[in-house]
Amino acid sequence: AVQFPIVGWQPLQSMEQLGPLFVFLALQLLEFSHTMKRRRNMSDRDFKEFLYKASAVGVGVLAIIVTFVLPSGFIGPLSARVRGLFVPHTRTGNPLVDSVAEHQATPPEAYARHFALVFYTWLPGFVICFRDKTDAKWFLILYFLCAAYFS
Repeated sequence: AVQFPIVGWQPLQSMEQLGPLFVFLALQLLEFSHTMKRRRNMSDRDFKEFLYKASAVGVGVLAIIVTFVLPSGFIGPLSARVRGLFVPHTRTGNPLVDSVAEHQATPPEAYARHFALVFYTWLPGFVICFRDKTDAKWFLILYFLCAAYFS
């Protein structure tokens, strides 16, 4: 146990981990709203109004927390590794981070060469995901956007 550092508040102090935390909290707020809809037998119009109000309260609370916590220095900046991914040609002094930062965007020819026929069917499949949107199709859309950005 001596070899492993104590985590403590680090997940709340790391800028990289706050994004997933906010997504998690937003999903909790959405589930709370759906639970209230079922308990109160709300119509769709009433539910939409309730969802807007709950979202406004959630964003307001988040804004107040950020207003007081961010200037205090409790939350640290993005790490050099993450900055190296998004800022072109960042030199950090760390060879591993610098090698990642030097990567160039993948040329479309590489996708065509490695994926063969699948490369030519991605666009119709992506467009089809926008018809009759379900949770599974939203997942595919978000997965595609993340994979395309980071590939």
